[in-house]
Amino acid sequence: MKPVILFVIDTLQAGGAERSLLDILSRFNFYRPVMVVLYAKGTDLDGAYKSSGIEVIRLDQSEQSSFKKIAKELRHIILSVSPALIHSTLFRSDMVSRIAADGSGIPLINSLVNNSYSWRRYRSEPWDIKFKLLIVQLRDVLTARRVAMFVANSQVIKRASMRALGILASRINVIHRGRSSEAFNNVSTEEIRQFRQSLGLEGKMVWLNVSRLIPRKGHLTLIKAFSMLAEKETNSILLIAGTGPLLAELQAIIESEGLSEKIFLLGSRNDIPLLMRSSDYFVFPTLYEGLPGVLIEAMFARLPIIASNIPENLECISNDCAMFHKPNNADNLYRKMKKATQISDWSLKTELAFNMAVKKFDIQEIVSQYENLYDRLLTSAEVE
Repeated sequence: MKPVILFVIDTLQAGGAERSLLDILSRFNFYRPVMVVLYAKGTDLDGAYKSSGIEVIRLDQSEQSSFKKIAKELRHIILSVSPALIHSTLFRSDMVSRIAADGSGIPLINSLVNNSYSWRRYRSEPWDIKFKLLIVQLRDVLTARRVAMFVANSQVIKRASMRALGILASRINVIHRGRSSEAFNNVSTEEIRQFRQSLGLEGKMVWLNVSRLIPRKGHLTLIKAFSMLAEKETNSILLIAGTGPLLAELQAIIESEGLSEKIFLLGSRNDIPLLMRSSDYFVFPTLYEGLPGVLIEAMFARLPIIASNIPENLECISNDCAMFHKPNNADNLYRKMKKATQISDWSLKTELAFNMAVKKFDIQEIVSQYENLYDRLLTSAEVE
């Protein structure tokens, strides 16, 4: 019987961490994953997890519930499932898991997926948010000792976490997010034709962004830059796929700027390979990340990429196969988007990006790295 790994996450909304876990867990060979979802909202990926054979246990807690209250419920799950390991992802799940697993004797792993305490974030926030963020960071530091091992999804995040949380390098393993190229290779020309026809995209220059609708993803910068581009490139269309708290604000801005026939908010999508293969450019103006899985997907889709020049993006893809712009700078992004339309050798750049993605982010290799880490951690626990 396969040992159980109990995974804990905030929600199953269609975000990068949630989709990455789905890709990884559905391919496990030697462990049985069980997913615990803490909060009631965010059910986008429930069906995908269950159809992949992954058991999903929902606690359906309110976001106003205290970590201690949720941890009490999680302890009941731990006792009933008897996992070999517990592996949590995202801050709230980490905090809850640290409380619930404390004293259980079961090794706890936390995933480090965002550069949450970066100077870029502190610099961009108002003072009251800075203070709250500092309190969160201190709480993170004080409870990190309860974690047996951390998994960072990039070298950037490993270094940032060592500085921000005081974690020793030996306690952090770097395992990149993985993706499969198969889904992007299997999109047919007819599917692309029908999709573009359904949205009236024939003869249009299609720009695509896929990301959660939250401030750090840079949508406001993107809309400003695109509005300037659309004045020059009148056949341009921008598709934004994703959901989040900025939905109403972004829709209001699009309408007030008279861009309703140029920018389309598509909501949560389960056809990202088709979206990417049907687009002409991928634009990703994020302010900070962990390791952006959607950028890896664009590489697998052989899609020309214009991204912010933050360290997390630069760890994914190099200057010779993408274009980079200054973060939070609409004028610079506009100039880069305009320049992108004038480049004639994108096919060489995108093929280079594809080969880089195959080498660094192949999903089967990533799965092996995770299972090898679990093997080592369980072996060391047995020895102790």
